[in-house]
Amino acid sequence: MRCQRLDEGPEACHGAIEHCRWNNLGGQCEAVAVGELETTHACHKAQLAREWSQYRFRVLDLSSPTSPVLREALDMPSQDEGVDVLARGSSLYYAYKRPAEVEGDGRAFVRYFIKQIDLSEASPLFGPEINVAGRLLALEGDVVYTRGEVYGEKFVETFVARARIDGERAVLEGSRHFRGRQVRLVGSDPSGLMLVTHGPHPSFFDGWQAPVDSPVQLSVLDVSDAAFGEHARIGIPYLDKLHQASAGRAVFGEADENGDGLVVFDTSDPKNPYPKHYFPTHGWHGHAIFDGDDIFEVAGAYGISRFSL
Repeated sequence: MRCQRLDEGPEACHGAIEHCRWNNLGGQCEAVAVGELETTHACHKAQLAREWSQYRFRVLDLSSPTSPVLREALDMPSQDEGVDVLARGSSLYYAYKRPAEVEGDGRAFVRYFIKQIDLSEASPLFGPEINVAGRLLALEGDVVYTRGEVYGEKFVETFVARARIDGERAVLEGSRHFRGRQVRLVGSDPSGLMLVTHGPHPSFFDGWQAPVDSPVQLSVLDVSDAAFGEHARIGIPYLDKLHQASAGRAVFGEADENGDGLVVFDTSDPKNPYPKHYFPTHGWHGHAIFDGDDIFEVAGAYGISRFSL
């Protein structure tokens, strides 16, 4: 268990003492009375410090290909912690967060925002600051998809959400909360699917490590549904990165004892996703994208790898 207090504010405690067992269904835990165990207690004080990334954008104007112009740098406000950036047409969508306080609660909280930066003219045009539910995942027209975190009963848990931009606000239209699961990868594709990989929380296990055969799963969600209904959920090997999802397919990176590689899942039937291709890579797999019926992968010192589908 861990308890913390900021200055003279209220004390906030997290966690519990439980006895956990592992089986094919996941972690099964039972509460243990503190008096039944030998415990230790330690306290310390520390100066509160915060580090964050401040974004700066440099725009290369290629409207005259023979005379490119590097525009003046755009420095984002120093109080905003840069999180994500998406490019759409001639605009950037800048995502950032700020610390927030909740009255009577000493835990750490943040608020997320997005802002459009129109770069179609020499002088950038900044849109309004819009509060959204978490990190920016994707933007399709006036619909924004995000990934956020909430305090659960035992762990910090993940939710995904869809909101519609209405002027200077985002109106929440749907979400899904992954209770008791550790979400690893999240991605969306243009056909209206969201792909999420998740597994047992690692603190179920001794040494903070899940067994090799722990049931990591891939969920295929319908983002048009307010509850993000699940088309399918399948067990998968350990996939450590979702490189790109496009209509009907997605390419993941895989790392295991047999070596690194790229795994392509066929999602054309969202109720029956399956791994269709596997391509071993030279060492740790780099960023990969689809280009028609090919995959191009940044292979570090090996250059660029091309795999045909």
